[in-house]
Amino acid sequence: MKNHHSNGSPVSELVSKVGLHDHLCLIYETQDEQLSAAIPFIRIGLARGERCVYIADANTAATLMDAMRQYGIDVDAAVSEGRLTITNQVIYPHQGVFDPDQWIKIIGSLIKDAKSAGFSTLRLTGEMTWVAHTDPRLERLIEFEAKFNHLARDNDILGICHYDRKFFQPEAMLDILRIHPTVVYRGKICKNPYSVPPDEFLRPQHVEREVRRMLARMEEDTANIEKLRQSEEEVRRLSGRLLQSQDEERRRIARDLHDSTSQDLVALETIIGQLQELVPSSDRKSRLLLSDVKALANKCIREVRTLSYVLHPPALDQIGLVGALRDHVKGFSKRSGIDVELELSPHVRRMPRDVELTLFRVVQESLTNIQRHSGGQRAKIRIDRNSNLMLEISDTAGRGSGRLPRSTSEPPFQLGVGILSMQERVNLIGGRLEIESSSAGTIVRVTIPLGDRSEESSHSTC
Repeated sequence: MKNHHSNGSPVSELVSKVGLHDHLCLIYETQDEQLSAAIPFIRIGLARGERCVYIADANTAATLMDAMRQYGIDVDAAVSEGRLTITNQVIYPHQGVFDPDQWIKIIGSLIKDAKSAGFSTLRLTGEMTWVAHTDPRLERLIEFEAKFNHLARDNDILGICHYDRKFFQPEAMLDILRIHPTVVYRGKICKNPYSVPPDEFLRPQHVEREVRRMLARMEEDTANIEKLRQSEEEVRRLSGRLLQSQDEERRRIARDLHDSTSQDLVALETIIGQLQELVPSSDRKSRLLLSDVKALANKCIREVRTLSYVLHPPALDQIGLVGALRDHVKGFSKRSGIDVELELSPHVRRMPRDVELTLFRVVQESLTNIQRHSGGQRAKIRIDRNSNLMLEISDTAGRGSGRLPRSTSEPPFQLGVGILSMQERVNLIGGRLEIESSSAGTIVRVTIPLGDRSEESSHSTC
């Protein structure tokens, strides 16, 4: 058995959420799977001042006590103080006959004894492999589990029943799953949508009731799926409106920067030049200061114009994607020092505004990422068109991003804000975004099915 002394393990954290009146079944295939859930269940109960009872069968008391010590449980003290009982003496049916009602009475007595001893709750966990030893009728076992659900609901008790898959046929496991509302399996606590209410299970013709309940559940699930689909469509619609509003705001700010702020800076530069002419040549200090101020004004003009262009290039509305990309690549290469090759198919012409804007934003974000993270000095943009439109931006000589998997479809893939924005934009126009990364570089690829899209629609300028 592995050393499980890890109070903060995921299984321990999940088991800590098991509450009063809960009745779970633990489905396991190895001793490690079994004890990694069962021992934390006991440890948490002891820490909460509950009386804990472990009914053993496949495991010996010595094995369980050693496992508990590995979890930091002071077993000897807990046993001597009556807080913990480990037993395999009461699980076997009397004279080979399993009586569910007798067992419910036994557990009821354990609850009563715990209350009498001053404990608020009985925490019970038991191994069910004894079923294979005694071979009781499976119906009696399932009847007991159903009645235990009632007992747990009405008394201060919570419990986990252990089922080793090696000892139970699939038909038996199916009934075991049906009668447990919550299942512990492979380190996860799962709410069981296939469980049957105990009142229903114990009644005659429960199969017919289960059929009706399953049909109702399928109808409900179908309605929920449709609601989810509608919600997703609404989210996409709202996301599209948000992106559209952002683009309109960018366009407005770009226009204001170009028509107002930039013009004011040009006027300022002109006034500074006039002041320079008024200052005597002998006043070298003043002339130098004015020269510095004029240079700073020139720098502000260039940066404001660049910012205005980056926010929304007017060429995108006036001459379309191809012309806007040529202007953008030229300016980007000049600012960054990165050589960008632009390969455009002659079949690429004007497209709807939303498609052109999306492709332009993808290029913008990709080139910015190359400048910030790649370290390469070369990039390539390729646009081709046949039945689909394909855009590809590659960093052909950078460091790449070795942290990323080969494709965004292979988890785990950590998406930054910029990539998420690209993904959302591409999804909204019905396209597909793929990112492949290796030590040789990164490739961003967008594929858009154009279909019957009108190439000249939606190009009015604002």
